[in-house]
Amino acid sequence: MADLKLVVYSKQGCTQCKMTKDQFTKRHVEFEVRDETTQEDVIQDVKDLGYQAFPLVVLEDSQGAIVDAYTGFQPQKMDAFKAKLGV
Repeated sequence: MADLKLVVYSKQGCTQCKMTKDQFTKRHVEFEVRDETTQEDVIQDVKDLGYQAFPLVVLEDSQGAIVDAYTGFQPQKMDAFKAKLGV
């Protein structure tokens, strides 16, 4: 599953977003941040994916298709995603 990429959709002022990014960093997991403060379409992208809450944490395959996703600060799911990434 080395072809998977972790993406964290985030927005300004979101405490759970910051906690999620901090915990992935502490777990030595590389991730891409898509933030509404630097990318104006992020909120619409999240809605288009069928979600409304932040952070949205997504595992994408090499074509950008979603393999798995969850919202909110969820340490157990973070560990599961880390395992899926093979880190």
